[in-house]
Amino acid sequence: MNSRLKLVAVNSEHQEVIVHPRTLEELGLLPDTRIILQFGIRSVESVIISSCDTKWDEIGIARVAVELLGIPLVNSYEVRVDGNTLRFGPYIGILTKRKVGSLKKYLETLSSYVHHYEQIGGTILAFYPDEVNQESHLIHGLLYNSQTKEWDKGTYPLPAAIFKTLITSSELSQYFKSTIGNTVFNSPIFNKWEMYDWLYSYHDSFQYFPKTSLYRHPRDLELYSDDYKSVYLKPIDGFFGKGIIKVSKSECGLRMEERKGRGRKKEHEFISYTELDHYLSRRLQEKTYILQQGLELISCNGRMVDFRLIIVKNQQGEWESIGMVARYGKARSVVSNILSGGIAETGEVALKKILLLSDDEVVNLKNKMVGIAIQAAKGIEKRGVQLGNLGIDLAIDQNNRIWIIEMNNKNPDHTIALNANDHDMYYRALRNNLLYA
Repeated sequence: MNSRLKLVAVNSEHQEVIVHPRTLEELGLLPDTRIILQFGIRSVESVIISSCDTKWDEIGIARVAVELLGIPLVNSYEVRVDGNTLRFGPYIGILTKRKVGSLKKYLETLSSYVHHYEQIGGTILAFYPDEVNQESHLIHGLLYNSQTKEWDKGTYPLPAAIFKTLITSSELSQYFKSTIGNTVFNSPIFNKWEMYDWLYSYHDSFQYFPKTSLYRHPRDLELYSDDYKSVYLKPIDGFFGKGIIKVSKSECGLRMEERKGRGRKKEHEFISYTELDHYLSRRLQEKTYILQQGLELISCNGRMVDFRLIIVKNQQGEWESIGMVARYGKARSVVSNILSGGIAETGEVALKKILLLSDDEVVNLKNKMVGIAIQAAKGIEKRGVQLGNLGIDLAIDQNNRIWIIEMNNKNPDHTIALNANDHDMYYRALRNNLLYA
């Protein structure tokens, strides 16, 4: 039954569920039969009672059953019959991290997820990792109240599905797996090297990756530099362009460029690999890095350009492209990240402007890029990763060859759509996250 029903608590000595005859027929249920009511991970046995005194768009549930299920009555629910079980949902948890700043700002961020609430329905619960009580299976969090349009603080049972926006401890991940099952995504979080290593044998996607290897010894960098005009060193768990180093040959020997802080770039000149090796041995000792072939990418007015594709699963569990955003790096920057001084524009506009394409050519190229991105996502899934929300960075070199630069499943920042002034793209991405859950 796709339409939503309102649940009401009724006073009854027995754990009854009272349903209008019309609704019973639509659900394919018979009166005076026993049934299991389920909400999240909780369930309770009940008896179906047919009554014309109940509204057809409501279901009456014995108050004691409501309390045992822990089901909030402020929202309406889809009702699904699965064998002898009547499921009320959706009940979705958003696992997020504590934000520095005011509660008001945090609630504004959460409210972006319920911008299209009427298309989602059910109960949406936001919570932090340390608010999960593994003994009582309860969560202290914020629950969206569709009547008041506000978030109610309280204690609630575990949801049926969890949308992760952060890395969790192995203990908490195992707890969710043992209690909720395989309805937690995106999990686990993979890094830059794991992405490349996993897709190494997946030819359909691997052909689109620049040559990449783990950085183990300064000699590795020298070998890469012999083959390519520039080489990038990237921390395997870095985000927002932080810690990226570019090495290229110069008139004096070698030039190293690295991003330092918000949009700042620092340059060094070295006369030999020995001198560069000495610097890097101290600079890179705290993190693990990958070496990656430098690419001669398309640019506009001295700004390097690449593309972020927002790839999200829909309610049917199929990958869907929500949109594409072009990122113009700060002039002469080693990265294209917005936080490093870059700017954003819708991808279609950028393709047409930079490559001088017709409307049909733009559509064909975008479709090809989307196909490459989705194929790579499917390749990662073959490694057993629960995916549903991805930000995939693609680039086009000066020979019009398409490359995969990075795939991010650690809460990819869809606000890049807002940077490109496409609010609809942003809200559709968040809506699909919850519809898939």
